Amino acid sequence: MTDTKILYHYLLDYIEADKIENLSDTERLALIASIVKNGPFNETWNALIELFYAWKWDHKHEAITYTNNLITDWPLVVRTVNMAWARVFNNGYLTDVILLAKGIDINRSTNGNDLTVVASSPFAVNLIEISIDRSSVSLEGMLALSGSKFLRHLVILNLNGITLSDEKLEILFNPTALDGLKILKLKNCGINIERTKLLAKSKLLTQLKGLNLSYNTIGNEGVNVLFNSTLLPDLEQLDLTDNFISDEGAVLLLKCDKLPNLIELTLSRNNINKPEVLYALAAKKNNLKLIL
Repeated sequence: MTDTKILYHYLLDYIEADKIENLSDTERLALIASIVKNGPFNETWNALIELFYAWKWDHKHEAITYTNNLITDWPLVVRTVNMAWARVFNNGYLTDVILLAKGIDINRSTNGNDLTVVASSPFAVNLIEISIDRSSVSLEGMLALSGSKFLRHLVILNLNGITLSDEKLEILFNPTALDGLKILKLKNCGINIERTKLLAKSKLLTQLKGLNLSYNTIGNEGVNVLFNSTLLPDLEQLDLTDNFISDEGAVLLLKCDKLPNLIELTLSRNNINKPEVLYALAAKKNNLKLIL
């Protein structure tokens, strides 16, 4: 009984541990519906993860499809798993419970191959967001990501606190897959003027709706390089928080005619001395929200 209680935690709110393995398929589906009925909360999400990880039964993937249909409206923040969870990453592979997830987090990992595992797994096909925070990313991992045939639904790539080599950035900025990627976040990722030049000629820019380069060092020169690019026609949201940009660079950006669809621009924590000038320029742009 002790081992069973270690295996199950959240699931025990719905069923006694000694009854779980004796349920019929019909009873199992009823249990899923009972869990989902309680709504999109971390507790219910973790109960589902426990349920699918522990059960070994013939119709498991059919039940995953059934469950995905039940939780289709659950928010991404709930339907996210962590690479550190044993129920997600086991014996060097992703488990099939990730088929329920829409997002996966890799946090403070020194194993540079985590991204390789995710990008190479057929169980990653439903992911729409990958977040990597202060973790190692190998060259193999970046190659696997940029060419993954399984991440065709990936919409958001969120990298934070990761300094990537020019070679890795070249691979990321010019993927052979990732056609659905719309939001790229490179927060505190060592993006300087030279690396801004790599980004400015990236074919990835043409498909982005959102770009976050906050807490980098692109400066006024980087602004000039990046936003004279002709590859940003669809960009709607841009975050350049804390990038050593002065009024000169901000004015250049607000006068830029290469961003016709921009609706939100964040320039907070920069070297701005004349915010009234910037707000006046922003007011001339239709539907542009300026955040200083």
